[in-house]
Amino acid sequence: MGEGSFECSGSFDGKIDISGDVIIGQSGTAEAELKARSINIDGRLHGDATGTEKVQVGASGHVEGNLRAPAVQFIEGAFFEGNVEMRRPEHVGSEGNSTSNGEAAGEPSGEESTNDVVSDDSR
Repeated sequence: MGEGSFECSGSFDGKIDISGDVIIGQSGTAEAELKARSINIDGRLHGDATGTEKVQVGASGHVEGNLRAPAVQFIEGAFFEGNVEMRRPEHVGSEGNSTSNGEAAGEPSGEESTNDVVSDDSR
């Protein structure tokens, strides 16, 4: 895993695995597998995106691929075709706040949500 952040306002083809943020700007296009802390897509992505904290598809965003993160947000107008997987982070808060069974207080064990989503931005 690399360090830092990555912003694409042109075209990119490949794989990114970094500890920082990834931004695909409005004029950006990527055919890629993305893994980062936070991923914001305002351009076009054909491929999968995994955010350790969140993934957001902006109003001008167009995604064909799968998204995985504890929080996924679609802004009105976004286009998305693929699957979404949202899981709670394994360790929430500091180590001193964990319960005896290793789960975050008040959080059910092993809960996850997977949805097939297709949206159409034509109006």
